[in-house]
Amino acid sequence: FLGRVHDTPCSEAAITGMAVGMAAMGLRPIVHHGRIEFSLYAMDAILTQAAKWNFMFGSGYPVPMTVRIALGRQWGNGPQHTINSKGLFAMPGLKVVCPSTPQAAYSLLVAAVADNNPVIYLEPRWSYKLKEEIDSAIIMDLNAARVLSTGTDITVVAVGDMVIEALKAAKMLEDYVSVEVIDLVSVYPIDESTILDSTDKTRRLLVCESSTYPYSAASQIVECIGMSGRGVRVVDALTCPDYACPTAPSLTDDYYPTAITIANQILEMCHLGAVIPFERNETFAQLNLPPTDNVSDLL
Repeated sequence: FLGRVHDTPCSEAAITGMAVGMAAMGLRPIVHHGRIEFSLYAMDAILTQAAKWNFMFGSGYPVPMTVRIALGRQWGNGPQHTINSKGLFAMPGLKVVCPSTPQAAYSLLVAAVADNNPVIYLEPRWSYKLKEEIDSAIIMDLNAARVLSTGTDITVVAVGDMVIEALKAAKMLEDYVSVEVIDLVSVYPIDESTILDSTDKTRRLLVCESSTYPYSAASQIVECIGMSGRGVRVVDALTCPDYACPTAPSLTDDYYPTAITIANQILEMCHLGAVIPFERNETFAQLNLPPTDNVSDLL
């Protein structure tokens, strides 16, 4: 990697603008922003230049760059370093993906670098310690959601780090409810057809996302279902409260959805009153430290 990996100065606008120029000249640069908050300094290069370049020149000048951005929850980071606003990058000209597992992280990054469009690759920090054996031959479609478990009673669409929680909830409920879990993968554009095909079967939809609801992927999916006219009986979303994430662990225990809150919401939506709701008995580590699960055990 000598000469190909550069330790750049703390100048987000400059290095991202440089990458736009490199991509426009035929290279395939990868820019890494350690936090989504830092990438905000580069929004002009991303939204005004990279996203618009091909439109302005007759579709003959692609900008094949990948922007890796770490985002979301992390213990003790408080309101200034836990932003999970994926919708900031939902703009024509960009593709926005959010991996949920090690396999998805690998496959989507390879696909992003190969794509001729600028791709915003949003990495949930909460998923960094997950384990999974990687198959390097699998290259995922940047635009397609993936069905991780099939079911007939309810569809759960999860985004990023919520995918693992949704899979855990499905395992907890396997004696009571048949849950279909969909990993959204593409935040923009949203793969509406995969979701609608699933809800045509289950007639119930729960969307789980570790961000606030307004202007989120979750709100877009709920709107899609509402406008589809496809007869989904019950639609709900489980997201964070509409205020900034606190810093103190004692204040964040009820901020993010968990496997238990997802499972209880599913029970309620499926009208299983005879089933006793699961108690909120998560440990400090479960609520405040990144999960270390082997994904294969949940599939």
